[in-house]
Amino acid sequence: MTRTFRHAIASLPFLLCLVACSPQGSEDAPAAVAAARVAQAPPPPAAPEEEQQQGWLAVTLPSQQVEVAAQIEGRLREVAVDVGDRVEAGQRLGTIGTREMAEQRSMARSSLGALEADQRRSRVALEAVRERYERRLPHSELYSEEEMVTLRSQVEEGEARLESAEARVAEARALVAQIDERLRRGSITAPVGGTVVERYLDPGAVVEPGEPVVRLISSGGLVVRFAVPPRAAGGVRLGQSVEFRSPELDDGVEAEISRISPQVDVASEMVFMEAEILPPPGESSLQPGLVGRVFAQPVNPPAGGVPPPGERRSAR
Repeated sequence: MTRTFRHAIASLPFLLCLVACSPQGSEDAPAAVAAARVAQAPPPPAAPEEEQQQGWLAVTLPSQQVEVAAQIEGRLREVAVDVGDRVEAGQRLGTIGTREMAEQRSMARSSLGALEADQRRSRVALEAVRERYERRLPHSELYSEEEMVTLRSQVEEGEARLESAEARVAEARALVAQIDERLRRGSITAPVGGTVVERYLDPGAVVEPGEPVVRLISSGGLVVRFAVPPRAAGGVRLGQSVEFRSPELDDGVEAEISRISPQVDVASEMVFMEAEILPPPGESSLQPGLVGRVFAQPVNPPAGGVPPPGERRSAR
């Protein structure tokens, strides 16, 4: 590492913003290890030519970070992963109070079975009395009026009993479905494949819906986030190729600018940008948290004098 490079890394406090602020200004909370490398001294001024030669301070981040949260209220029975574990998409990470819910489902299914049996008996009884009534109806003059009225009443009562039985069965099925859904949501699974970088809770903790349990970083690609002075932001465009260099890498890595902040960050007075790192061939020591610099050749500003996104300074 050159003396200039070491000085630049150690003297730029806005690396903290690089790892905490996205180009849209939202918080990602990644790469705390990279942030810890930076001192709080103010950056030395540099001429645009020197800035271009030195590049722009940058840090590598995972392209996707996911807070895996509880979907239901309950007590954590298990957290099946630790920090550093690699997981696959759909893998179970933990469970919430499923034993009690499993018992409730067993009771609900038993009740549903009894109600379905009663529904079948009601249907059979209705079909029998309806058949007697309909068989006599074309020859009603051969039967007493009292007998026909009684049969008709039995048909109506049978229809009412069957309707009531069907309503109870529908209610019981809805309860079983509700418990099944709670059981499904009580199983905490990984939405993407990746690595566990944070475990917030341990077994026995009571959780609320939406409360994070673990945090994952995806095992997919990386992005490099970097800060560009406003005076240089006009020379950068979406889709532009850049090169990321780090003392921890043998060679520079190609990337393509994918996000540019629409305004200057108030705290750092810089324009934050991101570039998708193109996968290098063969083995690579690329990983989240690498600190380095991005190098790019400026491009001509757009015609018509329209200021580029980075030149529109946010209000203080």
